[in-house]
Amino acid sequence: MNYRPPLICLGMVATTFFVVNSIQKSRASSTSPINSAPPTSSGKLSLTRSNSQTEHTPTRSPQTKTQHWERELKPFPVVKQSERFEWTAVDGRSPEAIQLLANNSDMVEALTHTNLWTKRRQLIYVNPEFANQAQAIYQNERTEIILPGFDGEEFLVKIDSATNFGDPVTGSFTGTVDGFHDANVVAGSDLNYWSIGIDFEDRHYQIENREEGEWMISEIDLAAMNSHVEPCQVKRTVDDVGLSSPTQSRP
Repeated sequence: MNYRPPLICLGMVATTFFVVNSIQKSRASSTSPINSAPPTSSGKLSLTRSNSQTEHTPTRSPQTKTQHWERELKPFPVVKQSERFEWTAVDGRSPEAIQLLANNSDMVEALTHTNLWTKRRQLIYVNPEFANQAQAIYQNERTEIILPGFDGEEFLVKIDSATNFGDPVTGSFTGTVDGFHDANVVAGSDLNYWSIGIDFEDRHYQIENREEGEWMISEIDLAAMNSHVEPCQVKRTVDDVGLSSPTQSRP
Protein backbone atom coordinates (compact mmCIF):
# COMPACT_ATOMS: atom_id res chain seq x y z
CA MET A 1 0.00 0.00 0.00
CA ASN A 2 1.49 3.29 -1.03
CA TYR A 3 0.58 5.47 2.00
CA ARG A 4 1.41 9.16 2.06
CA PRO A 5 1.44 10.85 5.49
CA PRO A 6 -0.73 13.96 5.83
CA LEU A 7 2.42 16.11 6.08
CA ILE A 8 3.25 15.28 2.46
CA CYS A 9 -0.22 16.40 1.38
CA LEU A 10 0.16 19.58 3.42
CA GLY A 11 3.58 20.19 1.94
CA MET A 12 2.12 19.79 -1.54
CA VAL A 13 -0.25 22.71 -0.98
CA ALA A 14 2.12 24.91 1.02
CA THR A 15 3.45 26.81 -1.97
CA THR A 16 -0.07 27.61 -3.16
CA PHE A 17 -0.63 29.82 -0.13
CA PHE A 18 2.06 32.21 -1.39
CA VAL A 19 0.03 32.93 -4.51
CA VAL A 20 -3.26 33.09 -2.57
CA ASN A 21 -1.67 35.48 -0.09
CA SER A 22 -0.56 37.75 -2.94
CA ILE A 23 -4.11 37.84 -4.25
CA GLN A 24 -5.59 38.64 -0.82
CA LYS A 25 -3.14 41.45 -0.22
CA SER A 26 -4.10 43.04 -3.50
CA ARG A 27 -7.79 42.83 -2.58
CA ALA A 28 -7.20 45.28 0.23
CA SER A 29 -5.57 48.07 -2.01
CA SER A 30 -22.39 12.78 -8.91
CA THR A 31 -21.40 9.41 -7.31
CA SER A 32 -18.15 8.41 -8.99
CA PRO A 33 -15.21 10.10 -10.64
CA ILE A 34 -16.10 11.47 -14.05
CA ASN A 35 -13.44 10.76 -16.66
CA SER A 36 -13.10 13.38 -19.29
CA ALA A 37 -12.70 13.26 -23.02
CA PRO A 38 -9.74 15.09 -24.59
CA PRO A 39 -10.09 18.86 -24.96
CA THR A 40 -12.55 19.87 -27.62
CA SER A 41 -10.01 22.18 -29.23
CA SER A 42 -6.51 21.37 -30.39
CA GLY A 43 -3.45 23.44 -31.02
CA LYS A 44 -2.65 26.84 -29.54
CA LEU A 45 -5.53 29.16 -28.77
CA SER A 46 -5.34 32.89 -29.07
CA LEU A 47 -5.94 34.81 -25.86
CA THR A 48 -9.21 36.14 -27.21
CA ARG A 49 -12.47 36.27 -25.28
CA SER A 50 -15.40 34.36 -26.62
CA ASN A 51 -19.14 34.81 -25.88
CA SER A 52 -21.25 37.54 -27.42
CA GLN A 53 -18.99 40.40 -26.37
CA THR A 54 -16.86 42.24 -28.89
CA GLU A 55 -13.84 40.07 -29.52
CA HIS A 56 -10.49 41.49 -28.65
CA THR A 57 -7.06 40.26 -27.70
CA PRO A 58 -6.16 41.22 -24.12
CA THR A 59 -2.63 42.45 -23.80
CA ARG A 60 -0.53 43.73 -20.95
CA SER A 61 2.83 45.37 -20.96
CA PRO A 62 5.30 43.40 -18.82
CA GLN A 63 6.52 46.71 -17.44
CA THR A 64 3.08 47.67 -16.13
CA LYS A 65 2.47 47.30 -12.40
CA THR A 66 -1.18 46.33 -12.85
CA GLN A 67 -3.47 46.83 -9.89
CA HIS A 68 -5.97 44.20 -8.73
CA TRP A 69 -9.01 46.09 -9.97
CA GLU A 70 -7.53 46.47 -13.46
CA ARG A 71 -7.29 42.74 -14.11
CA GLU A 72 -9.73 41.36 -16.67
CA LEU A 73 -12.15 38.75 -15.36
CA LYS A 74 -12.45 35.40 -17.18
CA PRO A 75 -9.84 36.29 -19.81
CA PHE A 76 -9.80 32.95 -21.65
CA PRO A 77 -12.58 31.30 -23.69
CA VAL A 78 -14.39 28.23 -22.36
CA VAL A 79 -13.86 25.03 -24.37
CA LYS A 80 -15.45 22.44 -22.07
CA GLN A 81 -18.00 22.66 -19.27
CA SER A 82 -20.08 20.71 -16.77
CA GLU A 83 -22.78 21.75 -14.32
CA ARG A 84 -20.05 22.76 -11.87
CA PHE A 85 -17.00 23.98 -13.80
CA GLU A 86 -15.85 25.53 -17.07
CA TRP A 87 -12.42 24.71 -18.48
CA THR A 88 -10.28 26.94 -20.69
CA ALA A 89 -7.52 25.57 -22.92
CA VAL A 90 -4.86 28.31 -22.92
CA ASP A 91 -1.43 27.13 -21.77
CA GLY A 92 -1.25 28.74 -18.33
CA ARG A 93 2.54 28.29 -18.24
CA SER A 94 3.21 30.58 -21.19
CA PRO A 95 4.59 34.08 -20.50
CA GLU A 96 1.64 35.64 -22.35
CA ALA A 97 -0.91 33.76 -20.23
CA ILE A 98 0.93 34.53 -17.00
CA GLN A 99 0.75 38.25 -17.78
CA LEU A 100 -3.04 37.90 -17.88
CA LEU A 101 -3.39 35.50 -14.96
CA ALA A 102 -1.34 37.69 -12.64
CA ASN A 103 -2.53 40.93 -11.06
CA ASN A 104 0.88 42.42 -10.29
CA SER A 105 4.56 41.88 -10.97
CA ASP A 106 5.02 39.87 -7.76
CA MET A 107 2.51 37.29 -8.95
CA VAL A 108 4.09 37.23 -12.43
CA GLU A 109 7.40 36.43 -10.75
CA ALA A 110 5.81 33.77 -8.53
CA LEU A 111 3.99 31.99 -11.36
CA THR A 112 7.08 32.14 -13.57
CA HIS A 113 9.20 30.66 -10.79
CA THR A 114 6.75 27.82 -10.09
CA ASN A 115 6.96 26.90 -13.79
CA LEU A 116 10.20 25.15 -12.77
CA TRP A 117 8.09 22.36 -11.24
CA THR A 118 4.71 22.86 -12.94
CA LYS A 119 3.92 20.37 -15.69
CA ARG A 120 0.78 22.25 -16.80
CA ARG A 121 -1.52 25.00 -15.59
CA GLN A 122 -5.14 25.60 -16.61
CA LEU A 123 -7.71 28.26 -15.72
CA ILE A 124 -11.13 26.99 -14.58
CA TYR A 125 -14.30 28.96 -13.86
CA VAL A 126 -16.32 27.75 -10.86
CA ASN A 127 -20.10 27.70 -10.44
CA PRO A 128 -21.05 29.88 -7.42
CA GLU A 129 -22.96 26.89 -6.00
CA PHE A 130 -19.60 25.38 -5.00
CA ALA A 131 -19.30 27.94 -2.19
CA ASN A 132 -22.66 26.85 -0.77
CA GLN A 133 -21.63 23.20 -0.90
CA ALA A 134 -18.33 23.95 0.84
CA GLN A 135 -20.10 25.92 3.55
CA ALA A 136 -22.40 22.93 4.10
CA ILE A 137 -19.30 20.74 4.56
CA TYR A 138 -17.89 23.16 7.14
CA GLN A 139 -21.20 22.97 9.01
CA ASN A 140 -21.19 19.15 8.89
CA GLU A 141 -24.28 19.12 6.67
CA ARG A 142 -22.57 17.52 3.66
CA THR A 143 -20.12 14.62 3.36
CA GLU A 144 -18.95 14.84 -0.27
CA ILE A 145 -18.09 17.35 -2.93
CA ILE A 146 -16.82 17.33 -6.54
CA LEU A 147 -13.48 18.91 -7.44
CA PRO A 148 -12.11 19.51 -10.93
CA GLY A 149 -9.08 18.12 -12.66
CA PHE A 150 -7.86 19.04 -16.14
CA ASP A 151 -9.82 19.16 -19.39
CA GLY A 152 -13.21 18.18 -18.00
CA GLU A 153 -12.02 15.77 -15.28
CA GLU A 154 -14.15 15.74 -12.13
CA PHE A 155 -13.48 13.84 -8.90
CA LEU A 156 -15.92 12.89 -6.18
CA VAL A 157 -14.31 13.64 -2.81
CA LYS A 158 -15.51 11.84 0.32
CA ILE A 159 -14.97 14.13 3.32
CA ASP A 160 -13.00 12.73 6.27
CA SER A 161 -12.91 15.82 8.48
CA ALA A 162 -13.84 19.49 8.28
CA THR A 163 -13.23 22.63 10.34
CA ASN A 164 -15.21 25.87 10.27
CA PHE A 165 -13.30 29.06 11.14
CA GLY A 166 -16.38 31.23 11.59
CA ASP A 167 -16.50 33.46 8.53
CA PRO A 168 -18.55 32.34 5.50
CA VAL A 169 -16.75 29.79 3.30
CA THR A 170 -13.75 29.91 5.61
CA GLY A 171 -12.33 26.67 6.91
CA SER A 172 -10.61 23.47 5.83
CA PHE A 173 -11.38 19.87 5.01
CA THR A 174 -9.62 16.63 4.16
CA GLY A 175 -10.93 13.71 2.17
CA THR A 176 -10.32 10.86 -0.21
CA VAL A 177 -11.08 10.63 -3.93
CA ASP A 178 -13.71 8.01 -4.68
CA GLY A 179 -12.49 5.30 -7.04
CA PHE A 180 -8.77 6.13 -6.72
CA HIS A 181 -6.43 4.13 -4.49
CA ASP A 182 -4.58 6.29 -1.95
CA ALA A 183 -5.82 9.59 -3.42
CA ASN A 184 -6.07 12.31 -0.78
CA VAL A 185 -7.39 15.87 -0.65
CA VAL A 186 -6.34 18.72 1.63
CA ALA A 187 -8.33 21.94 1.12
CA GLY A 188 -8.65 25.30 2.86
CA SER A 189 -10.48 28.51 2.07
CA ASP A 190 -10.59 32.09 3.33
CA LEU A 191 -13.83 33.86 2.31
CA ASN A 192 -14.11 31.55 -0.73
CA TYR A 193 -10.46 32.02 -1.76
CA TRP A 194 -9.08 28.49 -1.99
CA SER A 195 -5.91 26.45 -1.69
CA ILE A 196 -6.45 22.78 -2.56
CA GLY A 197 -4.09 19.85 -2.97
CA ILE A 198 -5.17 16.60 -4.66
CA ASP A 199 -2.56 13.88 -4.23
CA PHE A 200 -2.91 10.84 -6.49
CA GLU A 201 -0.62 7.87 -6.59
CA ASP A 202 0.86 8.99 -9.92
CA ARG A 203 0.19 12.75 -10.06
CA HIS A 204 -0.26 15.79 -7.86
CA TYR A 205 -2.63 18.69 -8.43
CA GLN A 206 -2.72 22.10 -6.78
CA ILE A 207 -5.58 24.58 -7.03
CA GLU A 208 -5.56 28.24 -6.05
CA ASN A 209 -7.69 31.25 -6.87
CA ARG A 210 -7.01 33.82 -9.53
CA GLU A 211 -10.18 35.71 -8.66
CA GLU A 212 -13.22 34.59 -6.73
CA GLY A 213 -14.86 31.98 -8.93
CA GLU A 214 -11.69 31.50 -11.00
CA TRP A 215 -9.26 28.72 -10.17
CA MET A 216 -5.81 27.94 -11.50
CA ILE A 217 -5.11 24.21 -11.41
CA SER A 218 -1.52 23.04 -11.75
CA GLU A 219 0.02 19.59 -12.08
CA ILE A 220 3.13 19.55 -9.92
CA ASP A 221 6.34 17.56 -10.27
CA LEU A 222 7.07 17.05 -6.57
CA ALA A 223 10.65 15.90 -7.14
CA ALA A 224 11.40 19.02 -9.18
CA MET A 225 9.67 21.21 -6.60
CA ASN A 226 11.68 19.72 -3.75
CA SER A 227 14.91 20.30 -5.67
CA HIS A 228 14.15 24.02 -6.10
CA VAL A 229 12.42 24.95 -2.82
CA GLU A 230 14.86 25.76 -0.04
CA PRO A 231 14.29 24.09 3.35
CA CYS A 232 12.49 26.12 5.98
CA GLN A 233 15.54 26.93 8.08
CA VAL A 234 15.84 29.97 10.32
CA LYS A 235 19.21 30.93 11.77
CA ARG A 236 18.79 32.14 15.34
CA THR A 237 21.13 33.98 17.67
CA VAL A 238 21.04 34.24 21.45
CA ASP A 239 19.26 37.58 21.09
CA ASP A 240 16.56 35.96 18.94
CA VAL A 241 15.91 33.22 21.47
CA GLY A 242 15.60 35.57 24.44
CA LEU A 243 16.77 35.58 28.03
CA SER A 244 18.35 32.49 29.56
CA SER A 245 16.54 32.79 32.91
CA PRO A 246 13.68 34.81 34.47
CA THR A 247 16.13 36.59 36.81
CA GLN A 248 18.33 37.86 34.02
CA SER A 249 17.54 41.37 32.85
CA ARG A 250 18.23 43.11 29.61
CA PRO A 251 20.82 45.93 29.56
